[in-house]
Amino acid sequence: MIDLLGIEPRDAQRRNHSMEEAGQKLKRARERLNLRYRDVEEASNQIAARHNNDEFVIALSRLSDIENKGTVPTIYRLYSLCTIYRLDVNEVLDWYGVNVATLAADAASIQM
Repeated sequence: MIDLLGIEPRDAQRRNHSMEEAGQKLKRARERLNLRYRDVEEASNQIAARHNNDEFVIALSRLSDIENKGTVPTIYRLYSLCTIYRLDVNEVLDWYGVNVATLAADAASIQM
């Protein structure tokens, strides 16, 4: 959200920065494996076929957006990226500000 002066609040700036940072970490993981965008797309197609679900596919343009524009991948694409790059999904979720270790405590704190 941008205020009347066209300036993003600090929380939004911090969140956008962390999303871009997560994308850069994914990019470094891909580069460490010497994978091209096309390699990732092809591997994600194999995962999608295995699960009979096109949501797992990562198109070239989407991968570029994830790495360079801070676009947050869907849970399916995150699964594909972690599978292809051999990354721990909990660690990658943490890059995006989702700390799975707090799940039980958060659940216990909810009054229902």
